[in-house]
Amino acid sequence: MKYVVVIVNYCTADLVCDCLRSLHAEVLSGNAKVVVVDNHSPDDSVHQISFFLKENAWSHWVQLLPQQHNMGFAAGNNAAIRWLLSQGMMPDFLMLL
Repeated sequence: MKYVVVIVNYCTADLVCDCLRSLHAEVLSGNAKVVVVDNHSPDDSVHQISFFLKENAWSHWVQLLPQQHNMGFAAGNNAAIRWLLSQGMMPDFLMLL
């Protein structure tokens, strides 16, 4: 895998979905994946993003990782990196949004 884009979300599901739309063409043109970490949003962000992924059939290139606690931006990125390592998918490059 060439690169992974990590998006940390907290109560901004609409912005995450817009971001995924903008990344779609880029992901299709290369060897990329996106990891969305939800930092325990108290709204329905996880449901909205999950529904959006199913509706667009994008689960093959976007992984949603809901967290049990909000530990901040850095910990959200670390959660994505830990998940990538556990899957044996460390890319050449990481973009942290």
